[in-house]
Amino acid sequence: MIKAGRTFAIIFLAMIFMAATVCAQNTAKDIFNNPPQSAKPRGYWIWGHGNYDYRRITEELYAFKNMGLGGVDIFDMGIADPYDKIPSGPAFFSNEMLDGITFAITEAKKRGLSMGLSVSNGWNAGGDWTTNDEMLMRLLIWTDTINGPANISEIGFPEVPVTFHKPYGSFPLFPKIKQDGLPEFYQDISLVAFPLNSKGIISDLKQIIYFHPEEIKDNNIDIKLPAGTWVLARATVTPLGQQMWMKSDNSNGFIMDHYSKKATKNHFNYITGRLTERLGYLGSTALERLYLCSFEAEDYIIWSPELKDEFRKMHGYDIDQYIPVFTGQIIIDEETTRRILYDYRATVSEMFVNNHYRQARDISNSNGLLLASESGGPGPPLHYVPTEDLKALGSVDIMRGEF
Repeated sequence: MIKAGRTFAIIFLAMIFMAATVCAQNTAKDIFNNPPQSAKPRGYWIWGHGNYDYRRITEELYAFKNMGLGGVDIFDMGIADPYDKIPSGPAFFSNEMLDGITFAITEAKKRGLSMGLSVSNGWNAGGDWTTNDEMLMRLLIWTDTINGPANISEIGFPEVPVTFHKPYGSFPLFPKIKQDGLPEFYQDISLVAFPLNSKGIISDLKQIIYFHPEEIKDNNIDIKLPAGTWVLARATVTPLGQQMWMKSDNSNGFIMDHYSKKATKNHFNYITGRLTERLGYLGSTALERLYLCSFEAEDYIIWSPELKDEFRKMHGYDIDQYIPVFTGQIIIDEETTRRILYDYRATVSEMFVNNHYRQARDISNSNGLLLASESGGPGPPLHYVPTEDLKALGSVDIMRGEF
């Protein structure tokens, strides 16, 4: 009887296991054939040069649904047009474009589709509303060798580049320059004088003479240098002057400062504010997420008006007297120089992650939306992206890789 009972129990458990297996197989098959909304693929919905058509929006949303897509991300961008056939559509986030975006989001909700929206025309982030002091910045340095003693009443301004270079070509920049030759926006970051030893190295930090940058008025200054041979270096931050990659014809905005709290806050508040005016609380609409493209930085010295303060908070010392390292100058020795540059890159990374990714996520979430982002990159030699990847990955709701 004990053996029979045990045999019956084993058979019973085996039958339960087989039934559970069949059920699991059926469930897996059902899920595969009818995946939940969260598992359905998504796609870009390119609005070439900002063009859209109301009838076509309805037709394409219907097609997306029938294809089994879970949703699409509206992406306004310029596209190659060798035969000049594509008309110039409305500027990104103009009233006319918002008419189309609002219509598409409303129609998508009727069809149970989840929508995304890229927060810029082309890429990187920015727009026609990006002000001079919120544009992507770069550090420029002017130097001169002076024999002292000398009284200096005028100094030069760093040359502002009008092109930048990549392994695959050269591209124009559009810095905003006033009639006097100075940029519409700039801040003097540092003015230092230093001697070099016989090996061309700054061997003693105590020999560096630091002048407060607020003493500079345009190109005028009143300083004195003692006897000796001095390198005088003026470091200035000014907008890079880069418009969007793959911009539409009527969208002429500039890339925003991705390292600035102020710039990211104003950009995302502008986007969510304009959408809320049209749609009400965004968490109740078909719009599920805002979308950031990859950050494709150029090979220049990244800076931001906020960087000096952030550097001091992170590392406990001022970067002012170490500015010469950005001209390729060695300070003390190569190891010390590398450590200074490491601290600089760590600061840039933290500013990018905290001020851009995390703040953009928080603003999106507060409006009932997720933040999705491509990764920065793909990195050198194509792009210079000094960011700690895992922190960036964990700072948004959805991170897409780029290959």
